Amino acid sequence: MLIYTINRILHMIPVLFVLTVVVFLFMQLLPGDVIDTLVGDEEAEDPATRALLMKEYGLDQPVGLSIGAMSGFYGGWVDATLMRVTEFFQVLPSIVLAIVLVAVFEPGLPSIVFAIGITHWTRLARLTRAEFLKIKERELVLAQRAAGATNKRLIWFVILPNALPPLIISMTLTVGICILFEAALSFLGL
Repeated sequence: MLIYTINRILHMIPVLFVLTVVVFLFMQLLPGDVIDTLVGDEEAEDPATRALLMKEYGLDQPVGLSIGAMSGFYGGWVDATLMRVTEFFQVLPSIVLAIVLVAVFEPGLPSIVFAIGITHWTRLARLTRAEFLKIKERELVLAQRAAGATNKRLIWFVILPNALPPLIISMTLTVGICILFEAALSFLGL
């Protein structure tokens, strides 16, 4: 059972990052007219509207939720490894990393979405981990486990719904941070 769980976790991590890169590359390959049709004219939008659109298609929420959920649920060396990666991204200066990422890729909405997603997922990952650690020890999870619930069922249908209230508040408050972050990148001409 332990080897099966380790294999499942090791297969989930690369898939998450591959999906993130594929979505980013797909958005890079779209012609400008399609992007303008989907999100409007970039020059006519203010930073707040563009940041709200980024939060709708942003990468930080799924990445933060996934890493925090895996870390909090499985614990042990998975928790230690994922939290070291999270701490690595937390200590990097986010504006400098975002400027480098936007400069490497073509400046525009997709690269700004990617840069904000890469730099702002850590806060949500740590909060998700804390909630999962707290909730997985409650009686309702122990009862589901005793009833034969799988790890997937425990994560998606037992722990995550109980962890959502503080996570939704955190995601809502992150919108303001992303608006300021996008405004700073726009001020720099990226």
